[in-house]
Amino acid sequence: MIKIVDLYKSSFKKCIILQIAVCVLSIIMIKCVSGDEYKIYFDEGNLLGGDISEAGYFHIDENDGNYGYVLDTTTGEIKKGWYKVRIEYETGYDDNGFIVQALQEGNVLNEDIGNEERAVSLKSYHNSREVHAWLKKNSDLRIAVHFCGGGYLNIKEISLYQIPNYTPAILLIVCLLLINVELYEMGNFSKAEIKRRRLVRGGIACIVLLGSIPLINDFNIHGHDYKYHLYCMEGVAEGLLSGQFPVRIMPNWWNEFGDGAPMFYSDLMLYVPAAITLLGYSIQTAYKCYIVFINFLTAWIAYKSFLKISRNDKIALMGAFLYSLSLYRLIDIYVRCAVGEYTALTFLPLVLLGIYQIEEKNGWLYMAIGLTGCIQSHILVCVMIAFFFLLFSIIKIKWVLKRRVLINFCKTGVVTLLWNLWFIIPFLQMYLSNGYKIHDYETNWKFEEKGIPFQEIFKLYFNGSNEGYFVMGFPLLLGLLLAIIFFISSKNRTFKNSKNKKLQILFRTSAFFALLALFLTMNFIPYSRLGSIHKLINRIINIFEFPFRFMVIASLLSTTAIVSVCTMWKKNSVEEDRRKMKWAVPAIAGSIVALMALGTLMSYWKLLTGEFAYVKNYEYSAIEYIMDMDKWLPLNADQNDVGHELLISSDKVLVTDYAKKYTNIVMDCENREAGDGYVDVPLFYYPCYKAVDLETKKLLPLTYGANERVRVVIPSGYQGTIVLKVSERKLWRIMELVSILSILIILYMIMKDISIDSIVHRFRKGKQVL
Repeated sequence: MIKIVDLYKSSFKKCIILQIAVCVLSIIMIKCVSGDEYKIYFDEGNLLGGDISEAGYFHIDENDGNYGYVLDTTTGEIKKGWYKVRIEYETGYDDNGFIVQALQEGNVLNEDIGNEERAVSLKSYHNSREVHAWLKKNSDLRIAVHFCGGGYLNIKEISLYQIPNYTPAILLIVCLLLINVELYEMGNFSKAEIKRRRLVRGGIACIVLLGSIPLINDFNIHGHDYKYHLYCMEGVAEGLLSGQFPVRIMPNWWNEFGDGAPMFYSDLMLYVPAAITLLGYSIQTAYKCYIVFINFLTAWIAYKSFLKISRNDKIALMGAFLYSLSLYRLIDIYVRCAVGEYTALTFLPLVLLGIYQIEEKNGWLYMAIGLTGCIQSHILVCVMIAFFFLLFSIIKIKWVLKRRVLINFCKTGVVTLLWNLWFIIPFLQMYLSNGYKIHDYETNWKFEEKGIPFQEIFKLYFNGSNEGYFVMGFPLLLGLLLAIIFFISSKNRTFKNSKNKKLQILFRTSAFFALLALFLTMNFIPYSRLGSIHKLINRIINIFEFPFRFMVIASLLSTTAIVSVCTMWKKNSVEEDRRKMKWAVPAIAGSIVALMALGTLMSYWKLLTGEFAYVKNYEYSAIEYIMDMDKWLPLNADQNDVGHELLISSDKVLVTDYAKKYTNIVMDCENREAGDGYVDVPLFYYPCYKAVDLETKKLLPLTYGANERVRVVIPSGYQGTIVLKVSERKLWRIMELVSILSILIILYMIMKDISIDSIVHRFRKGKQVL
């Protein structure tokens, strides 16, 4: 092993280059060996209705008298692998469809398109449709076409082609990464440091594994917001396929009329599962991988944050364990399926660390990264942070107004703003326009109705989908109360040692605000009466939607209070007191961790053995899209009126060769009127579309049409090809460049160890800044 380590150390660059070449070669080989294509032939022998036309395609219409499955074909044996089934067709109805299923049950992964009650629709406004067939073993496939009995249906071609499965290459990359980490550490660190790093990695791995146990199955747990976020993930993927970057319009929503949700609610983190689906994996796999990724990121960030506070690996791992497995966070993942909120929880420890170390070199940077993560995940979490930070600033006004502290908070604000301008500017322009349904949105419940009864905060575990109360769990509450008792009852020289002054302040502040956050979740607080005092108060209260959201803050600050007490005990320099409490604090901390693990396992048992909605959503497009979240639509849009007919001003505006794919439309138009005409296309209007003439590149005006559709104004005498697609405002593009440049500048400064203070100093002296 020593020789291997020495060889690796002496040939480090060559080893890395060789490994990169191997990984690239494996990806190329996977790509090359894929691509098998099969054409599915149909003849009179597999027809249950209709006929084969002279052109060689299948035809049936309402005069035939048959309906149901009218074309039923088999492929012959197909070797195991990943495939797509493509059907090219023409139809006048939207109720026709098809299924794909293995002749032997269990041979095809995505059973949701093998169920005859869930046929994949063949919409009249498309001429082709694709679905996956993930074959787990060699199998014959049945492909059957369903006719609704009205209008006509022509099936021109059915084909099956293999797509790459990059799993072996991904596993190879992961294995090489782990091997590189081990070899690098063995060649550059002492045995003690290697042991410490392995302990940390093992601890984080255990946290991630314990937090991901409900994912070890062949289904998804259908929580409260599951369907919404599933469609967000697929919407981002389809937005990327449409050529958008960043994605501003979800092309698949509202019968493909599109939705501007990303302009109100950032989906940046959802690019991870979107990329997984684009690689050919199922939407269910992408969803599960995202949860594991977030579990890992949460544990790692929490560990790093608490390590900066405690300077002790075991205490930091304990903090990461308690925070990552807090009951509220697990409920967010598996019961509420609140993807945005549990993603924002990942970055909250960085915000706390930034405030704690605001007077130190990179304190403001930690806070800026944390706030950016929250902004890009869940705006309401940012509102809660602002609310509690305002209270904190009022209480600690003298400290906040200290020159260095105030300057560093200003740095945080400026840098956070610059990093997020690409999202903030479109958000503000859209939100302040008052032209969307979010402005009329009101909850149909009293705020306190979603509060938590006092006795519920002592719960050790949650029950499942019918759980009415979302709490942080008894272990964290017990730890918080014991930490307060220890601190109050201790002698000055124990936890109140002058060397621990900064930790004392952190403990007092976190304990106070944790209790305040818990109090704000209670159902006995008369929020409705408070809201009746003034409209502004009522507006502020209703911004949060549910009082139980304050558990987000309570979970983090309770963990911080526990970490603070353990750190003060560890740093206590009085040998006599250390001997007296030698086993007390570790034993209590260990008991809380064990209780947390027990509550987590009991919650999973209750969840997975109780009455809960389990779903297998491998193929996204096999699920008929029915959306119940219309917040982001134009104010007067009717989401039930989403037919794909073209509405034109008069017969003198002629549209030919019309084609729509995602949010992109290409059509030949001619206006024979004396004045301007128009075409209303099947897309809801948002101010990020652009229509141009294909040849002259001249812009055509856009405005609101019937049912808030995009209306393309056609000038008198116009004849040509119009291309309509998402193309952002120039201001938005400028803000994107500003955000990218500001991120690159901060990265450069970190790499070169350049501080903002030194830049200001050099600037004042008239020297070169960078």
